[in-house]
Amino acid sequence: MKALRILGIVLLSIVLFVGVMFLMASVSIKDIVQNQLIVTAFKEGVKEGVPEENKKEVDEIVDKITSYPETNEIIESVINDYVNYNTNKTVSDKTIDLIIKFCKDHKDEYEKLTGEKIDISEIDTPETRKAIKDGFNEAMETNKIDGEDAEAVTEVIKVYSSFTSNTYWKSLIVFNIVVIALIGLLSWSYYKWLQPVGIVSIIASVFTFIFYGGLSFLTMAIKESTDFKLSIASNTVLYFAIFEIVIGISFVVLCSVLANRERQTLQNTQVTTV
Repeated sequence: MKALRILGIVLLSIVLFVGVMFLMASVSIKDIVQNQLIVTAFKEGVKEGVPEENKKEVDEIVDKITSYPETNEIIESVINDYVNYNTNKTVSDKTIDLIIKFCKDHKDEYEKLTGEKIDISEIDTPETRKAIKDGFNEAMETNKIDGEDAEAVTEVIKVYSSFTSNTYWKSLIVFNIVVIALIGLLSWSYYKWLQPVGIVSIIASVFTFIFYGGLSFLTMAIKESTDFKLSIASNTVLYFAIFEIVIGISFVVLCSVLANRERQTLQNTQVTTV
Protein backbone atom coordinates (compact mmCIF):
# COMPACT_ATOMS: atom_id res chain seq x y z
CA MET A 1 0.00 0.00 0.00
CA LYS A 2 2.81 2.39 0.89
CA ALA A 3 4.56 1.58 -2.39
CA LEU A 4 1.40 2.44 -4.32
CA ARG A 5 1.04 5.74 -2.45
CA ILE A 6 4.65 6.64 -3.25
CA LEU A 7 4.13 5.70 -6.92
CA GLY A 8 0.98 7.82 -7.00
CA ILE A 9 2.81 10.82 -5.51
CA VAL A 10 5.62 10.43 -8.05
CA LEU A 11 3.19 10.28 -10.98
CA LEU A 12 1.19 13.24 -9.68
CA SER A 13 4.45 15.19 -9.20
CA ILE A 14 5.29 14.59 -12.87
CA VAL A 15 1.80 15.79 -13.84
CA LEU A 16 2.24 18.86 -11.61
CA PHE A 17 5.61 19.62 -13.24
CA VAL A 18 3.98 19.51 -16.69
CA GLY A 19 1.13 21.75 -15.48
CA VAL A 20 3.53 24.32 -14.00
CA MET A 21 5.68 24.37 -17.16
CA PHE A 22 2.61 24.81 -19.40
CA LEU A 23 1.49 27.75 -17.24
CA MET A 24 4.96 29.28 -17.43
CA ALA A 25 5.09 28.77 -21.21
CA SER A 26 1.64 30.30 -21.69
CA VAL A 27 2.38 33.41 -19.60
CA SER A 28 5.85 33.82 -21.14
CA ILE A 29 4.77 33.40 -24.76
CA LYS A 30 2.01 35.98 -24.31
CA ASP A 31 4.49 38.42 -22.77
CA ILE A 32 7.03 37.82 -25.55
CA VAL A 33 4.51 38.21 -28.39
CA GLN A 34 2.42 41.07 -27.02
CA ASN A 35 4.88 42.98 -24.82
CA GLN A 36 8.04 42.41 -26.84
CA LEU A 37 7.37 41.66 -30.53
CA ILE A 38 4.20 43.71 -31.04
CA VAL A 39 5.37 46.59 -28.83
CA THR A 40 8.74 46.71 -30.61
CA ALA A 41 7.04 46.77 -34.03
CA PHE A 42 4.67 49.49 -32.77
CA LYS A 43 7.60 51.57 -31.50
CA GLU A 44 9.48 51.30 -34.77
CA GLY A 45 6.35 52.28 -36.70
CA VAL A 46 5.63 55.27 -34.46
CA LYS A 47 9.25 56.51 -34.64
CA GLU A 48 9.29 56.58 -38.44
CA GLY A 49 9.66 60.19 -39.47
CA VAL A 50 10.27 61.33 -35.88
CA PRO A 51 13.39 63.53 -35.49
CA GLU A 52 16.29 61.75 -33.77
CA GLU A 53 16.23 64.13 -30.79
CA ASN A 54 12.57 63.23 -30.09
CA LYS A 55 12.88 59.45 -30.38
CA LYS A 56 13.81 58.92 -26.73
CA GLU A 57 10.72 60.84 -25.59
CA VAL A 58 8.54 58.82 -27.99
CA ASP A 59 10.06 55.61 -26.60
CA GLU A 60 9.11 56.65 -23.05
CA ILE A 61 5.54 57.54 -24.08
CA VAL A 62 5.08 54.23 -25.94
CA ASP A 63 6.49 52.32 -22.94
CA LYS A 64 3.96 54.04 -20.69
CA ILE A 65 1.08 53.38 -23.08
CA THR A 66 1.95 49.70 -23.50
CA SER A 67 2.28 49.20 -19.75
CA TYR A 68 -1.46 49.69 -19.22
CA PRO A 69 -3.56 46.49 -18.88
CA GLU A 70 -6.04 47.91 -21.40
CA THR A 71 -3.36 47.78 -24.09
CA ASN A 72 -3.19 43.99 -23.93
CA GLU A 73 -6.98 43.85 -24.02
CA ILE A 74 -6.95 45.88 -27.26
CA ILE A 75 -4.24 43.65 -28.76
CA GLU A 76 -6.21 40.52 -27.89
CA SER A 77 -9.35 41.98 -29.46
CA VAL A 78 -7.47 42.93 -32.65
CA ILE A 79 -5.97 39.42 -32.85
CA ASN A 80 -9.46 37.95 -32.50
CA ASP A 81 -10.72 40.28 -35.24
CA TYR A 82 -7.88 39.18 -37.51
CA VAL A 83 -8.73 35.51 -36.95
CA ASN A 84 -12.38 36.16 -37.85
CA TYR A 85 -11.77 38.76 -40.57
CA ASN A 86 -12.43 36.41 -43.50
CA THR A 87 -15.87 35.72 -41.99
CA ASN A 88 -16.84 39.12 -40.58
CA LYS A 89 -15.02 41.29 -43.14
CA THR A 90 -14.70 44.08 -40.58
CA VAL A 91 -13.21 45.01 -37.23
CA SER A 92 -15.56 44.41 -34.31
CA ASP A 93 -17.34 47.19 -32.44
CA LYS A 94 -15.71 45.84 -29.26
CA THR A 95 -12.26 46.78 -30.59
CA ILE A 96 -13.43 50.27 -31.52
CA ASP A 97 -15.03 50.71 -28.08
CA LEU A 98 -11.80 49.67 -26.35
CA ILE A 99 -9.72 52.09 -28.44
CA ILE A 100 -12.13 55.00 -27.85
CA LYS A 101 -12.20 54.33 -24.11
CA PHE A 102 -8.39 54.07 -24.03
CA CYS A 103 -8.01 57.43 -25.79
CA LYS A 104 -10.42 59.04 -23.32
CA ASP A 105 -8.75 57.53 -20.25
CA HIS A 106 -5.22 58.35 -21.43
CA LYS A 107 -5.77 61.61 -23.25
CA ASP A 108 -2.45 63.14 -22.05
CA GLU A 109 -0.31 60.33 -23.50
CA TYR A 110 -2.33 60.44 -26.73
CA GLU A 111 -1.66 64.17 -27.06
CA LYS A 112 2.07 63.73 -26.40
CA LEU A 113 2.27 60.97 -28.99
CA THR A 114 0.41 62.88 -31.70
CA GLY A 115 1.78 66.28 -30.75
CA GLU A 116 -1.70 67.77 -30.99
CA LYS A 117 -4.29 69.00 -28.49
CA ILE A 118 -7.27 66.70 -28.43
CA ASP A 119 -10.84 67.77 -27.75
CA ILE A 120 -12.22 64.89 -25.71
CA SER A 121 -15.72 65.55 -27.05
CA GLU A 122 -14.44 64.77 -30.55
CA ILE A 123 -12.93 61.42 -29.60
CA ASP A 124 -16.21 59.49 -29.40
CA THR A 125 -18.18 60.53 -32.47
CA PRO A 126 -19.64 58.52 -35.36
CA GLU A 127 -17.04 60.11 -37.67
CA THR A 128 -14.15 59.12 -35.41
CA ARG A 129 -15.47 55.58 -35.03
CA LYS A 130 -15.85 55.22 -38.79
CA ALA A 131 -12.34 56.58 -39.40
CA ILE A 132 -10.84 54.11 -36.90
CA LYS A 133 -12.82 51.20 -38.31
CA ASP A 134 -11.93 52.08 -41.91
CA GLY A 135 -8.26 52.38 -40.96
CA PHE A 136 -8.25 48.98 -39.27
CA ASN A 137 -10.20 47.35 -42.09
CA GLU A 138 -7.71 48.71 -44.63
CA ALA A 139 -4.81 47.39 -42.54
CA MET A 140 -6.52 44.00 -42.16
CA GLU A 141 -7.17 43.81 -45.90
CA THR A 142 -3.59 44.80 -46.72
CA ASN A 143 -2.09 42.22 -44.35
CA LYS A 144 -4.63 39.50 -45.06
CA ILE A 145 -3.06 36.19 -46.03
CA ASP A 146 -4.77 34.45 -48.95
CA GLY A 147 -4.29 31.09 -50.55
CA GLU A 148 -3.06 27.86 -48.98
CA ASP A 149 -1.27 29.58 -46.09
CA ALA A 150 -4.34 31.49 -44.89
CA GLU A 151 -5.94 28.56 -43.08
CA ALA A 152 -2.65 27.51 -41.45
CA VAL A 153 -1.88 31.03 -40.22
CA THR A 154 -5.42 31.47 -38.91
CA GLU A 155 -5.17 28.17 -37.06
CA VAL A 156 -1.84 29.17 -35.50
CA ILE A 157 -3.33 32.47 -34.28
CA LYS A 158 -6.37 30.63 -32.90
CA VAL A 159 -4.12 28.23 -30.99
CA TYR A 160 -2.08 31.17 -29.68
CA SER A 161 -5.24 33.01 -28.54
CA SER A 162 -6.54 29.94 -26.71
CA PHE A 163 -3.15 29.02 -25.22
CA THR A 164 -2.57 32.51 -23.82
CA SER A 165 -6.13 33.36 -22.74
CA ASN A 166 -7.05 34.19 -19.15
CA THR A 167 -9.51 31.29 -19.22
CA TYR A 168 -6.67 28.89 -20.04
CA TRP A 169 -4.56 30.33 -17.22
CA LYS A 170 -7.39 29.93 -14.72
CA SER A 171 -7.95 26.34 -15.87
CA LEU A 172 -4.26 25.51 -15.44
CA ILE A 173 -4.13 27.11 -11.99
CA VAL A 174 -7.19 25.12 -10.86
CA PHE A 175 -5.69 21.96 -12.41
CA ASN A 176 -2.40 22.44 -10.52
CA ILE A 177 -4.23 23.11 -7.25
CA VAL A 178 -6.26 19.89 -7.70
CA VAL A 179 -3.05 17.91 -8.37
CA ILE A 180 -1.43 19.39 -5.24
CA ALA A 181 -4.55 18.46 -3.24
CA LEU A 182 -4.32 14.87 -4.51
CA ILE A 183 -0.64 14.75 -3.52
CA GLY A 184 -1.70 15.97 -0.08
CA LEU A 185 -4.31 13.21 0.20
CA LEU A 186 -1.83 10.51 -0.80
CA SER A 187 0.77 11.89 1.62
CA TRP A 188 -1.56 11.25 4.59
CA SER A 189 -0.02 14.22 6.36
CA TYR A 190 -0.74 17.89 6.82
CA TYR A 191 2.82 18.80 5.82
CA LYS A 192 4.56 15.94 3.94
CA TRP A 193 3.02 17.07 0.64
CA LEU A 194 5.24 20.15 0.87
CA GLN A 195 8.34 18.15 -0.03
CA PRO A 196 7.25 16.70 -3.41
CA VAL A 197 5.56 19.96 -4.39
CA GLY A 198 8.68 21.91 -3.36
CA ILE A 199 10.97 19.59 -5.33
CA VAL A 200 8.74 19.94 -8.41
CA SER A 201 8.88 23.74 -8.06
CA ILE A 202 12.69 23.72 -7.77
CA ILE A 203 13.09 21.46 -10.83
CA ALA A 204 10.63 23.66 -12.77
CA SER A 205 12.67 26.74 -11.81
CA VAL A 206 15.83 25.14 -13.26
CA PHE A 207 14.11 24.56 -16.60
CA THR A 208 12.62 28.07 -16.50
CA PHE A 209 16.07 29.61 -15.86
CA ILE A 210 17.42 27.60 -18.82
CA PHE A 211 14.53 28.88 -20.95
CA TYR A 212 15.31 32.46 -19.91
CA GLY A 213 18.99 31.93 -20.74
CA GLY A 214 18.05 30.66 -24.20
CA LEU A 215 15.86 33.70 -24.82
CA SER A 216 18.68 36.03 -23.68
CA PHE A 217 21.12 34.30 -26.04
CA LEU A 218 18.68 34.63 -28.95
CA THR A 219 18.15 38.31 -28.13
CA MET A 220 21.91 38.97 -28.24
CA ALA A 221 22.24 37.04 -31.51
CA ILE A 222 19.39 39.05 -33.09
CA LYS A 223 20.84 42.38 -31.95
CA GLU A 224 24.31 41.48 -33.27
CA SER A 225 23.05 40.33 -36.66
CA THR A 226 20.39 43.01 -37.32
CA ASP A 227 19.69 46.68 -36.65
CA PHE A 228 16.21 45.84 -35.36
CA LYS A 229 16.07 46.50 -31.62
CA LEU A 230 14.12 43.36 -30.77
CA SER A 231 14.20 41.75 -27.35
CA ILE A 232 12.60 38.40 -26.57
CA ALA A 233 14.31 38.03 -23.19
CA SER A 234 11.12 38.36 -21.19
CA ASN A 235 11.51 39.50 -17.58
CA THR A 236 8.29 37.61 -16.88
CA VAL A 237 10.20 34.35 -17.45
CA LEU A 238 12.88 35.46 -14.99
CA TYR A 239 10.29 36.46 -12.36
CA PHE A 240 8.54 33.12 -12.86
CA ALA A 241 11.82 31.25 -12.30
CA ILE A 242 12.60 33.24 -9.15
CA PHE A 243 9.08 32.67 -7.81
CA GLU A 244 9.34 28.93 -8.48
CA ILE A 245 12.69 28.50 -6.74
CA VAL A 246 11.65 30.63 -3.72
CA ILE A 247 8.41 28.63 -3.32
CA GLY A 248 10.26 25.34 -3.84
CA ILE A 249 13.00 26.00 -1.29
CA SER A 250 10.47 27.42 1.20
CA PHE A 251 8.29 24.31 0.93
CA VAL A 252 11.20 21.89 1.33
CA VAL A 253 12.63 23.79 4.32
CA LEU A 254 9.21 24.10 5.95
CA CYS A 255 8.57 20.38 5.48
CA SER A 256 11.92 19.59 7.11
CA VAL A 257 11.20 21.92 10.06
CA LEU A 258 7.75 20.40 10.63
CA ALA A 259 9.12 16.86 10.34
CA ASN A 260 11.81 17.62 12.95
CA ARG A 261 9.23 19.22 15.22
CA GLU A 262 6.95 16.18 14.92
CA ARG A 263 9.89 13.85 15.59
CA GLN A 264 10.90 15.88 18.63
CA THR A 265 7.34 15.87 19.96
CA LEU A 266 7.16 12.10 19.52
CA GLN A 267 10.45 11.59 21.36
CA ASN A 268 9.31 13.82 24.24
CA THR A 269 6.04 11.87 24.43
CA GLN A 270 7.94 8.57 24.58
CA VAL A 271 10.24 9.90 27.32
CA THR A 272 7.28 11.17 29.34
CA THR A 273 5.52 7.80 28.98
CA VAL A 274 8.61 5.94 30.17
